[in-house]
Amino acid sequence: MRLQWKYSLVINLSVIAVLVAFYFFDSIRVRSEMNALHALGAERGAELKKITENTILNAIVKEIETTKVFDAGRLNQVLNELKREHPDMQDVLNVHVSLSNTRIRSSLLAGEDTVNINLDAAALEQIATKGATVDAVEGQNATAIVIKYAVPLSKPKSSGLESGDLAYEPTLDEGLLLPDVRWEVTGYIQVLFDVPYIDRSIRNSLLMHAILIVIVGALLVILIDLTTNHLIMKPLERMTGIIQSAESGDLSLDQTYSSDEIGKATHNLVRMLWQLRDSHSKRITALGQFAAGVAHEIRNPLNSIGMTAQHLKSVFSQRKVSPDDIEEAKELLEIVDKKIGELKQTSEQFLTLNRPRRLNIEPVNFNALVEQVLSEFALVTEEAKVQVIKNYDENLPDVPLDTALMRQTLFNFVQNSIQAMPKGGSIYITTLIEAIADEMDHAVIEIRDTGIGIPEEIQEQIYDAYFTTKDATGGIGLGLAISHQIITAHKGKIEVRSKMGMGTAFKISFPLDVDKRS
Repeated sequence: MRLQWKYSLVINLSVIAVLVAFYFFDSIRVRSEMNALHALGAERGAELKKITENTILNAIVKEIETTKVFDAGRLNQVLNELKREHPDMQDVLNVHVSLSNTRIRSSLLAGEDTVNINLDAAALEQIATKGATVDAVEGQNATAIVIKYAVPLSKPKSSGLESGDLAYEPTLDEGLLLPDVRWEVTGYIQVLFDVPYIDRSIRNSLLMHAILIVIVGALLVILIDLTTNHLIMKPLERMTGIIQSAESGDLSLDQTYSSDEIGKATHNLVRMLWQLRDSHSKRITALGQFAAGVAHEIRNPLNSIGMTAQHLKSVFSQRKVSPDDIEEAKELLEIVDKKIGELKQTSEQFLTLNRPRRLNIEPVNFNALVEQVLSEFALVTEEAKVQVIKNYDENLPDVPLDTALMRQTLFNFVQNSIQAMPKGGSIYITTLIEAIADEMDHAVIEIRDTGIGIPEEIQEQIYDAYFTTKDATGGIGLGLAISHQIITAHKGKIEVRSKMGMGTAFKISFPLDVDKRS
């Protein structure tokens, strides 16, 4: 999984988990508060209903029974005195009293805009069955309780009563007033109570909600910080420390690394630094060997030239130079010329190793070229007790090669095989056509011997210039280096397989399609 997706997934899952936990605990808290609020509301509603029935209703009924009339002004005074004097009236905000219907006739607060007590069919039915309605007032922290009152009167008092003020008016029977007829004054009482606990509950709920949001925000910050530190910052700090350690030369592969992308990148970085350091060490070693080889190749001719020059100086320092001395001087000068030629050849080889070779490509019968090279070793193989076993592909087409350079290359490989079998052995030479990975046909030659083999730890160095394992036999380590360069110049490939005591096999392949090689 890529780091950005892993990081996003961890962060998003953390955020979702925290938000779900927040919703879960907040819903539990809100549900608990609502249950407590409902319980408190039920308890408080019963208490307010009791105040309405025992205190306010009794005062209104008593006033109407005393005056035998519905006197709105007098009722207003009674309600205000009740508000001032009675302790149960502390939380009463207003009292509305209607007559016969829901139209308000008397109020605790005079001049209020409310005209009617809002009662629908359901409220009227609830009053009829339960005796009262208890409702919250929308937009206010108040509870409204509505009850019905009925005051029976035995005799009417004409003064102060208006038409329609009585719920029931006496009737005339045969023109006579029936003095025994009774009637009653009815209506509705609405009491508005202040409920400050609702406002407190809302404020406390909002405060708790804000506190929970702050806690959730802090948790998210901590989670994101920990995740960022664990997934990014600490691995990057570790990588930085490794780079600093590498700069100081202290580098170890024994450390443990996390399995995420940065851990893998850190491990790859350490491995690459190790490889670079190992490669650098090998290059320094190879450079030392190269310098030693160059010094060896130059030193011997220079020593010969120096000794020859000294001898020539002694010859021509004589007072009389004989014809024999002149002949000797000529021989010495020929030696000097030969050594100078060797120095020139060494310099040419040195320059060749550091510049691309120019090829003279032409179609070559590869089998015939191999046969020519082997013919040069006929006496050598016989003396070394080496048997050459050939297996040529007769259908092998002509291969585009530089004949001279390829002859030199094959010569080097065959010579190395013979030198690798000091006690005799066999050389197996095979040619064939093979389709390699790019599906292009290649001409392949395999040169395998039964010699001493090449140690695995130095197989990568055998193509380095002046690297040799034949110091005792006078090898200078340029044969395989030059051969490798020639093969590479032909766009060819070379593979080596070797085990100590079991011989070595070199597989060399050249593409047959000249156009694709160019």
